[in-house]
Amino acid sequence: MKILFIAPRYHTNQLPIVRELLRRGIDVDYAVHYRGSTEDYRDLTPILLKKSFFLHCKIFLNRIAKKHHNEEYYGMHHNASFINIIHVIRKSKPDLIVLRGKAKTERKACIASFFCGVPAVLYNQEPLYKPEIKSKAKRFLKKIYNWFVPNTRYTPVKVSDYNALKKIDTLNIPPHTYFVPFAGEMIEEAKGRTYLANNRINFLMVGKYREYKNHKVLIDALDMLEKRSGYILTLVGQCNDEKEKNYFENLKKYIESKRLTPQIRFVTNVEPDQMKDYYLNNDVLILPTKHEAASISVLEAMHHGMSVISTSRNGTASYIDYGKTGYIFTTCDAQDLKEKLMMYIKNPESVEKMGRYALTRAQSDYSQEAYFSSFVNMLEKEFPKVFEKLNL
Repeated sequence: MKILFIAPRYHTNQLPIVRELLRRGIDVDYAVHYRGSTEDYRDLTPILLKKSFFLHCKIFLNRIAKKHHNEEYYGMHHNASFINIIHVIRKSKPDLIVLRGKAKTERKACIASFFCGVPAVLYNQEPLYKPEIKSKAKRFLKKIYNWFVPNTRYTPVKVSDYNALKKIDTLNIPPHTYFVPFAGEMIEEAKGRTYLANNRINFLMVGKYREYKNHKVLIDALDMLEKRSGYILTLVGQCNDEKEKNYFENLKKYIESKRLTPQIRFVTNVEPDQMKDYYLNNDVLILPTKHEAASISVLEAMHHGMSVISTSRNGTASYIDYGKTGYIFTTCDAQDLKEKLMMYIKNPESVEKMGRYALTRAQSDYSQEAYFSSFVNMLEKEFPKVFEKLNL
């Protein structure tokens, strides 16, 4: 059996998934809009889709107008050649095509899959639970928007905002929609890891140096703490283009203005295979982002025995068992975040207890096996002919 993924890029959250499929004897091809600066190609080399004539024209006109965009920008606004998509599908000869999102390239791929006689499924990070659309006009517009999109969808996100769990009884799961969790890999070193190195709490934040990652709300929360000892914060993130470099420099100045420089360490452009050391050598992950569709760092941290403090507007916040594997704070609320930090500072013994339980939950509920079981369940119900080709 073979699966062809078509996605903007080969995101690190796909590594455990691809490895599990390969381990199960399923061949995988991965076609992408662009290649990111920090990606791991040890398991496969992505197929780079060719740009359409219209996208080439757009790039040319932007250059004339001196509008400078990096490859990531054009990757996110990608418009692949339809002929090239057909060629990639025919060469790959997949039994199933997984389309990551509803962008122009993926809509073209949906049409191409029909012509090639290959079933397709949509994978995105829209929430599983959604409010019922009561307006006929809105339902009609929704149907139009979903033209040239696969009828079957799976997602690793139950709700986009943690607070929605309180009113989940008022929400519904649309037909042919499935929850398939992110997969995390077993980390052997996590079982014997230690906590509170140097007799302090070691906080960690992982995220690109960009405005939406909301580093400043975390700095503001730390600034509110009565004591400036007993903890260290390590910031790890991508810092490549001019916007990221400018943001990085401004962030350092902001931290200096708060006189927090001694408590904060900066790390940039860490390779994926080196992240393990940062997870194992820190105690608590903090995710202060303004809005995160589905942070994979939450799950990675849990698999390394870390508990997590997450913003409420994060699609994987529901992976956290509140008070047992971490805490949720109201997005952009520095005072609330400060209170969650104090939960650990006042009770340092909870760092190891919650970290150990986070590891247990990750290995049982968000493992590669859990992912595969949910994925196969979706195939059995929606694609029985594809399911029959699995050697289970």
